[in-house]
Amino acid sequence: MSALSVNKDTQILRIAMFFFGVVFLGTDIVFLVFPHELFDYTNLVGSYLGFTEDYPFPNGKFWLILTNAMMLMITYSSFKVTINPRDNISLIPLILIAKLTSSATALTYFFIEDNYFAYLLIFIVDFPIFLAISYFYNKAKQAVRIFS
Repeated sequence: MSALSVNKDTQILRIAMFFFGVVFLGTDIVFLVFPHELFDYTNLVGSYLGFTEDYPFPNGKFWLILTNAMMLMITYSSFKVTINPRDNISLIPLILIAKLTSSATALTYFFIEDNYFAYLLIFIVDFPIFLAISYFYNKAKQAVRIFS
């Protein structure tokens, strides 16, 4: 494998992680600034899709504190990989664990707990992010390992 291939794969990883870092940061801002609107819009889309039950807006901000911490952690990790993919590639499993855990938990709650569209939406958003980052991570990791 040539140095060109390694540079191409790490450059693609850099671009992908910058994109996801912006997405994570933007999502965190929406969570913090517009939580009621996010729940209202999610329930509205769910009702258009035939979901009869609205996900209730939670009391307090406990969930928001934890969500903010996780979103900023994966945002920071994404931007660190963007700055230097070779040295910071070890941060990507942290993001993968967060996305896979949220996907699996959301799907579990959807099928076992309540059939809220909000649970399904978390899976619909987070699982493809997990798959995309896994793909770019494995491609760049393999290229660096073979070239080293």
